[in-house]
Amino acid sequence: MLSSDIDTRRRIACELLKGIATNYKQKVTEIVPVQIQNLLSSFTANPVCNWKDKDCAIYLVVSLATKKAGGTSVSSDVVDVQSFFTSVIVPELQGQDVNTFPMLKAGALKFFTMFRSQIPRPLAFQLFPDLFRFLGAESNVVHSYAASCLEKLFLVKDEGGRARYDSADITPYLPVLMTNLFNALKFPVSEENQYLMKCIMRILGVAEISTEVAGPCISGLTSILNEVCKNPKNPIFNHYLFESVAVLVRWACQRDPSLISPFEASILPSLQMILQNDVTEFLPYAFQLLAQLVELNRPPIAPNYMEVFKLLLIPESWKRSSNVPALLRLLQAFLQKVPQKISQEGHLARVLGIFNMLVSAPSSDEHGFYVLNTVIDNLEYGVIDPYMSHIWNALFVCL
Repeated sequence: MLSSDIDTRRRIACELLKGIATNYKQKVTEIVPVQIQNLLSSFTANPVCNWKDKDCAIYLVVSLATKKAGGTSVSSDVVDVQSFFTSVIVPELQGQDVNTFPMLKAGALKFFTMFRSQIPRPLAFQLFPDLFRFLGAESNVVHSYAASCLEKLFLVKDEGGRARYDSADITPYLPVLMTNLFNALKFPVSEENQYLMKCIMRILGVAEISTEVAGPCISGLTSILNEVCKNPKNPIFNHYLFESVAVLVRWACQRDPSLISPFEASILPSLQMILQNDVTEFLPYAFQLLAQLVELNRPPIAPNYMEVFKLLLIPESWKRSSNVPALLRLLQAFLQKVPQKISQEGHLARVLGIFNMLVSAPSSDEHGFYVLNTVIDNLEYGVIDPYMSHIWNALFVCL
């Protein structure tokens, strides 16, 4: 979406203009501002008929933006960014009808996104509610640009590395914002819109999640997860989906441990479905989320988790290299939370079998040592002692 015009004639024309500016910068910076002003004057004379002229003016500024060396911020040699933003972009962003002239709206949002670090904080913050409104635009391009703009605003850093926008800026708007984001995912062409999901992930990582917001969010995310499990087709969207769930679980449950139980009730059926149906693409994510939930729990661990633990002890589970880091984290979580249960029920021999299998292969020996370290850290020596000869043999073979 953000590079969807890469093969258009106007994009090619702007690339040519940028090439000319490389050798004739002074001439270009003299001519282009005049053309931009002419285009804006044409729009002012008849906004309904000449909206394309304003769109062209915005596109020229965006296309000729130059990235500052050693950073991500951009600048413009053809307009004063703040003045142009205030006089040209803000009126478009504050327009009440989010569905009229979608190309013009998308261009304004793209300008805001590109020059976000140069827009003063008070002015940008004032426009947050307008960005939330644009999430409800019917145009896939418009609500995608709105989501991308919001997401990138929360990455802006001021001098010293401090985030320009933080939880205090977004938390008061959170119910409306999350509702708009999840509603946007219901548009026919945006069911798996990666820009919307990335924005959800970013907001959940920044905002202070209340119980009132956490419930609808986890329900919405698990509902989407259940759908994509049927036919995984957009790996970028799926990645941000699982990251969103993980971020929500981590921050919301840390702030309010009472959320752990309802979160488990929502998430575990989806994760069990992934394991039962062997949805290969999602297995590493599922194991990571299970590890996260085990880490949040206090002993005794629920029986359904111990069923998952038995799956960990099957050597075939570890033969997919993509699963190993997540399986390792899950195994470590069990060893740390319920070491006595593991030793009492005779699972230690199988855990050490996993250790032996991992250290036997150069590609996974590091993970094997992590397993052994966790065993030694969490089990008493008397429990490990009967297996010491096995452990030493495995270690000497590695040497």
